[in-house]
Amino acid sequence: MPVNYSVTDYHDQENISCDSNDKLQLAEQTGDSRMVLKEELRLKIQLKRLQQGKPEMEVTFDEPRQYELSEEEKAKQERRKERNRVAAKNSRNKRKKHQQQVEHKHKELNNENTSLRTDVEKLRKTLRSLQKAALATRRVCSMRLCHN
Repeated sequence: MPVNYSVTDYHDQENISCDSNDKLQLAEQTGDSRMVLKEELRLKIQLKRLQQGKPEMEVTFDEPRQYELSEEEKAKQERRKERNRVAAKNSRNKRKKHQQQVEHKHKELNNENTSLRTDVEKLRKTLRSLQKAALATRRVCSMRLCHN
């Protein structure tokens, strides 16, 4: 939806309206709402500049040009990419090693836990048998005391 701006009394009125209409039509055709927002912002800025008596500012929203890199820049970029590949590989290896260490520690702790549970169960059986023996000894002792 185009926004109407009043730019009366300024000599650039036709340039602004023609240029913006073309861009707004293109935005409607492509369905790119960013173009509309950019154009509205450009118009607001342009209107404010004109009202302040400043000259018109040339604003474009074109994609930046791609320039051919020099051999030195290409080599620098390639060195940077290689350093990044090495760093990424080292990071993956470090993470993998850490994961293996955590898994190894997990297995060790599980084995220790299993061993300790077994020990606890053996101790409980020993305790029960000692308690039974103590109870039997008390009965025997109490019987002897009663018979004497």
